[in-house]
Amino acid sequence: MNFFEKNRFIAWLLIMLVILNVSALGAFLIYFYGKTPASGLQAVRPTHECLRQELSLNQEQTSAVERTLAGVRLIAGPVADSIRSARLDLLDELEKDHPDTIRLKEIRSAIISYQIKLQDIQIEQFLSFKKICTPEQTRELSGFYLKLFGCDQNCRRMGPGEGQQHRHRRGQP
Repeated sequence: MNFFEKNRFIAWLLIMLVILNVSALGAFLIYFYGKTPASGLQAVRPTHECLRQELSLNQEQTSAVERTLAGVRLIAGPVADSIRSARLDLLDELEKDHPDTIRLKEIRSAIISYQIKLQDIQIEQFLSFKKICTPEQTRELSGFYLKLFGCDQNCRRMGPGEGQQHRHRRGQP
């Protein structure tokens, strides 16, 4: 194999590697940056659509659910913002060299009161949905909320402290 044949082989090998790298880079860019904002929004269904499908709501019920959710968002949004703000205040106070324990307790109390307000709003939302739904849909709504809160039907049956019986025995009875 002479010098020219050897260099021709290396040149073709380099050309093939460049083509492979460019195509991999193009695929990467298309996959991660080629998505339009609208396609990402279509993947996330609005809450009323989720409820409509889960509960098989008719058009009139769906409209009532949308109105209820709009009202809840108006009330719950500022409360959720207050919780986030209070948590940031808590973290700011904790970062100090000598955090003020009285201030920490005040912030904690504020967070608790905001969470109580938020829970009250969720209760009112559920009761509003319950008025919109038929009895069968209400049962489905309860199941939907159980799933939403990370619980299943077994959560209701367990009493306080149940489910932790074998916590320190590594699964042994």
